[in-house]
Amino acid sequence: MAYFLKKSNLKKGVYLQIYESFYNPSKNQTSHRSYKALGYVSDLQASGIDDPVSYYKAEVARMNEEISVISFCLPS
Repeated sequence: MAYFLKKSNLKKGVYLQIYESFYNPSKNQTSHRSYKALGYVSDLQASGIDDPVSYYKAEVARMNEEISVISFCLPS
């Protein structure tokens, strides 16, 4: 399982979402699902985040790092 930041170019502007990548046994392949909808870049900037894309890229990297540490510590 891993997370990534999806940037969608819509009419109103760039919309950010955090997506989760996981193995789907019914399809025998990986699939994606929305983990958290963040909102439009312009709205996030208005709420006080100067650069929402880099801010949430760092957040996604932290989430992936946290998962890798947890999975590394689990007994096999």
